[in-house]
Amino acid sequence: MKLIYLSNYNIPTQNALGIQITQMCVAFTKEKIDVELIVPKQKNKNKNLFEYYGIEKSFKVKEIYRPDLLKFGKFGFLIQTIFFLLRVKIYLYSQKYDYLYTREQLTGLFFKDFIYEVHNLSDKITFFHKALFKKAFKVIAITNFIKKDLIEKGGISIEKIVVSPDAVDLNKFNLNIAQDQARNKLELPKNKTIIGYIGKYVTFGKGNKGVDDLVKVFPEILKSNPQVFLLIVGVGEKNIIKVEKLFKNSGINNRNYKIIAYLPYGDVIYSLRASDILIMNYSRFQYHTYYTSPMKMFEYMASGRPIIASDLPSVREILDENNCLFIKPDNIKSLEDCIKKLLQDKDFSDKISKQAYKDVQNYTWDKRVRQILIFLKKYEK
Repeated sequence: MKLIYLSNYNIPTQNALGIQITQMCVAFTKEKIDVELIVPKQKNKNKNLFEYYGIEKSFKVKEIYRPDLLKFGKFGFLIQTIFFLLRVKIYLYSQKYDYLYTREQLTGLFFKDFIYEVHNLSDKITFFHKALFKKAFKVIAITNFIKKDLIEKGGISIEKIVVSPDAVDLNKFNLNIAQDQARNKLELPKNKTIIGYIGKYVTFGKGNKGVDDLVKVFPEILKSNPQVFLLIVGVGEKNIIKVEKLFKNSGINNRNYKIIAYLPYGDVIYSLRASDILIMNYSRFQYHTYYTSPMKMFEYMASGRPIIASDLPSVREILDENNCLFIKPDNIKSLEDCIKKLLQDKDFSDKISKQAYKDVQNYTWDKRVRQILIFLKKYEK
């Protein structure tokens, strides 16, 4: 069996989607499937994706030229996407394959009977969207809310959709790395209680991911817990100045925090292991509320550290009161109270972290791919 994974995204990339796509390709190959990943050809690329993500060269990568028209905004992105898909169509015309798998909605312009994995939906689903959805053979939704919208607003039949949340590579996040070793690696203090935030500063340029609130509440945490240290990882170089300014305005000395703009995927485990508490305080942005299945949630669970998470419907599909401590979204006082509770109640912290680690065993890339393959074979054309 041969599967073509079609991606309109530049890979490798610092964005999590690159990890998700390559991990899916690896997991498909473990099921004895011949996988070919098609991606845009990048200029001045200094690393191939196998080196970048630290994975074995188990699948083929085909790079196809696509002009860079992003300087022309949304219209430019549309034109470059159509150009890329047309080139892919020409390339695949002479290729034999069983499945075409993609996260690219516009695939329906040139293909039919493809497998469409949906991570987000437009605010308004139009007749055009419905026409593209109907061209898909099967649809993989990462949350139940996406499935619900696809059925009620997109006109997709329930038999055509399966819900499959994101996952984690336990081989990378189960590594036996001691906390002191992790802290040495990242040059962090050994005698502090570290609160960790790993992730971007915002989603889609506007969705608040909680960094501001975490910095604002930190002075109150320090008052009652002087040995607490805040670690923020992954906000990107362009946002460091913003975050540094927040710390300065909050009166927090740089001896009490560290910001790391970016860590390679293979080193993220060190930031998790170095931390004592992990924060995932998303805002009520629509994407966070209904459509996200964040990979960092599963990585947090695999780390063996207690998690504080926003009480949102999408998060509730995986987490519950037994494996995390929920906060009210966009509520600084709730965030403060929950951090203090975990700092004071070690037994409760140990209890929820152990349960999260147990629960995450069900969310691996290998199990995700098997679930999808079972669904595809059940409804084989």
